[in-house]
Amino acid sequence: MARAKVDFQIVDHGTLFLLYANTHRARQWVDENLPPDRVRYADASVVEPRCIDDITDGIRAADLDLEFSRVRPPS
Repeated sequence: MARAKVDFQIVDHGTLFLLYANTHRARQWVDENLPPDRVRYADASVVEPRCIDDITDGIRAADLDLEFSRVRPPS
């Protein structure tokens, strides 16, 4: 059975990623695996490109869903 909501939404802004934890399980994973002094922007955790692969690997290992999107640069 498919989940109603994707656990994590990851938005690629080019120079940084915004990681949105959309479910209780996702927020719990963030609390347990990301540093408490992480940079936040509204409801998202800000992630540097050099760290995103390790974070997404950990999310997948916890059997949580991911959805990626990319912000289009201005033309």
